[in-house]
Formats: sequence, structure tokens, C-alpha cells
Amino acid sequence: MLGPADCGPEIREVQAQPPVIRYRDARGRPAVHHFDFRALLTDGNAIAVAVRPLARVRKYRFKDTLRLIASQLPRSFATRVLLFTDADIPRPEVVAHAPTTRLIEHARELGAPMIPAFTHMILA
Repeated sequence: MLGPADCGPEIREVQAQPPVIRYRDARGRPAVHHFDFRALLTDGNAIAVAVRPLARVRKYRFKDTLRLIASQLPRSFATRVLLFTDADIPRPEVVAHAPTTRLIEHARELGAPMIPAFTHMILA
């Protein structure tokens, strides 16, 4: 896992709902993944951002899936993958009945410069 200090260059643009990514799942079957955001960096690289409730990340071992996706991610799409969960924002900010929706809204409110501060990163 990378920490905030490992983020590198500044972010110049954030794309919401970037194009779908095709990959092979753990059984070798074709699968697709929809990242929530794609952060374009000033050095020309990009970070693919997934937003999920921590409970779902743990229940479905989403980090394992995200590592698999990261290993197959075209470098033209992103060089790193970041996982943002409700553990990354204070509990009162999370709407209990719609955590994913609230997380996405909060990430948009934070704006591009704040994305490197998120701590759940996986190097692609």
C-alpha cells in the first residue's frame, strides 16, 4: 500500500465515471469494472479511483479484485489505483442508508487536489 506522501505530482483534472475497464477475473473469464473517478496528473500519468463502503470491501475481498484489475490495467488508462472508503472520511459525513452515494458526493466536494490524501492505494 502507498501512503499520501507517495502520490507524486499534482492532479490537473478529475474525470467522473471514466470508461469501463475490461479484465480477466480470477478464473480467467472476461469481466468489466467501472471506476468511479480517474485523476489525471500533471506529469501525464493517471490514478483510477474506486469508491466503496469498507464493509463491502472486506466482505467481498474487493482489495483482491482491485489488485487483479490493477495488474491488467492499461498504462494508458492509469498507472495507479486508489481505493477510497468510508474509513477515509469522518463517520458523521457518511449517510447510513446510502454510503456509496455519499462517498462519491463527498469526493466530488473535496475536489481534485484532495485525492492524493486518501490512504487506501494500490500500486498498479
